[in-house]
Amino acid sequence: MQQVLIGIDRDGTLLKDTGRYPGSEGPSEVFELCEGAIDCVKLLNQIPNSAVAIISNQSGLAQGRLGIKDVERVNNTVKKLLELGRASIQGIYFCEHVSLDYARTKGISLSNSFVKECSDMKPNPGMLFRACKELLRTPPEKCNIYMIGDRSDDVLSGLSAGGKSVFVKSSVHQSDTLEIKKKMQIHYDKIHNAKDLIGAAEWIIMDVARSCAKEISAKDL
Repeated sequence: MQQVLIGIDRDGTLLKDTGRYPGSEGPSEVFELCEGAIDCVKLLNQIPNSAVAIISNQSGLAQGRLGIKDVERVNNTVKKLLELGRASIQGIYFCEHVSLDYARTKGISLSNSFVKECSDMKPNPGMLFRACKELLRTPPEKCNIYMIGDRSDDVLSGLSAGGKSVFVKSSVHQSDTLEIKKKMQIHYDKIHNAKDLIGAAEWIIMDVARSCAKEISAKDL
């Protein structure tokens, strides 16, 4: 049976989007999980031979809005909030870099140490590939990879990893919704549009079951 990796975006998917960079307001900042986040992860934890990992870009570092310790503090808080609901995250990955184009758009100095073309930065698949190797001890090409998120970069990251993506619509990022609809016309069998996080988990569970059935059927031929 194939190993299954499920990546989940953090900000706006697991953690409620407040319009601010999580971690930018110091240790007293209060965080709230998105509706269905705990139940989503608990459902995913039931998939055999699987690992669930948080996969996030942290552009706020390049903008000077927060530091590495702030990002790690928020990550640990999200993990603890999930664990309080008996939901388990096996790994946490974040990319601290921003692209040259992003830096130019945001007026960030190109000499900033966080400005770098990086294979980890979504929509690239680097973090998903690392999670396969480190959490499942399996080459990415032998993993069944899924990515859940509310941004186009999340969806494209899953596709670029050779996997499937589940888009959970955001009330904040309307432009991403339009872009995903266009992508779904091309990759209709690789992208699922879920109404919420629980729906995302349920679809992945069904898709894994279909994949396993095909694998067993192929062996019987």
